[in-house]
Amino acid sequence: MLSQATRLLALVSAPTLESAMVRHVEVLVLQPRVVMVVVITTTGGVTKRLFETEDPVDSGLAGWAKEFLNERVAGTRLGTSTLRRQLDDPQLSARERVFLERIRPAFVELLADSGTQLYVGGAAGLLGDARAAEELEACHRLLELLERRAAVIDLLSEALDPRRPVVRVGPAIEGAEFHDVSYVGAPYGLTNRTLGTVGLLGPLRMDYETAIRSVRAAAFELSRLVEDVYEEA
Repeated sequence: MLSQATRLLALVSAPTLESAMVRHVEVLVLQPRVVMVVVITTTGGVTKRLFETEDPVDSGLAGWAKEFLNERVAGTRLGTSTLRRQLDDPQLSARERVFLERIRPAFVELLADSGTQLYVGGAAGLLGDARAAEELEACHRLLELLERRAAVIDLLSEALDPRRPVVRVGPAIEGAEFHDVSYVGAPYGLTNRTLGTVGLLGPLRMDYETAIRSVRAAAFELSRLVEDVYEEA
């Protein structure tokens, strides 16, 4: 919708797992010595990990683990000491501690495998609106840059003023790859925490008033959405 309204390249960075909380956990016995742990986060992420155990795992232990984890870690942010403490409860029996230690990586190693997710839309509209050969070439270079992702994620990750959108024009954007384009971006998230960024990339002649208004509206709607999600957690 954002790219359609502006005919520019729309970029949205999703909340990282560092900002996510555990919403629900499933512990399933697939085979006598194979257990699958499913972790669903407040950002909508779903991860599945398989674990092999030395001894057969009965369904009763798996059922206990599911109830324990949903009671203790649901609503806890990933990567925090609170989550680790819940998994190290000294009141657990030796059998329960051994089992939780075996499936512990399903929670503590999630962040090691995570990265910023970048969503892009509007490439066709951006190319279709290019008016000159130089502008078309700049658009092609920009699309090639998107394949590398890192530079674009760095651009979206710049410190932004949470009170208003930010505008970067040509050379004001760090990196020679962006010197022929302009960027308008705004953060979205909770009242006290930024979770991601929504932005527009386009030619230097872009309609800045429309771009700023569109980015502000998109960031507002995304903030309302994530507030509802985090309140439900």
